[in-house]
Amino acid sequence: MPSVGTTNVADDYDYDVHWSPAEAAFVATVAEFPALSWVADTAEGAVGGLGDLVHDVVGDMIANGEAVPAPLGAEHYCGRIVVCVSPRVHRRLAEAAAAAGLSVREFAAAQLEASVTSTAPRRHRRAGADGAIA
Repeated sequence: MPSVGTTNVADDYDYDVHWSPAEAAFVATVAEFPALSWVADTAEGAVGGLGDLVHDVVGDMIANGEAVPAPLGAEHYCGRIVVCVSPRVHRRLAEAAAAAGLSVREFAAAQLEASVTSTAPRRHRRAGADGAIA
């Protein structure tokens, strides 16, 4: 079993799960392994199945001397990004920000946050010892 210390490496990743009308089931994904997914009747089943698959894949990677992706959740994010846009988009942002009574920075940050918050799938940690997912 691939592990670091006493924890399973697969438990360190955050799993996303969403309902798929096309599959008529829940689909779990994990950003660090974009080629992997798991389909199940329940969100818990999808996350658990994918976690088991990630566990096996990480074990194979370690056995083959391959680098295992670091969990994105372990990264430190300072909250500062730089985005380049065309002058036309910059002007439209400035106009929209002024109409909202915000600075361009405040307006852009609010728009980005709304964009990723409204479309984000439910995020879960893998099941703990009690079988519940977080």
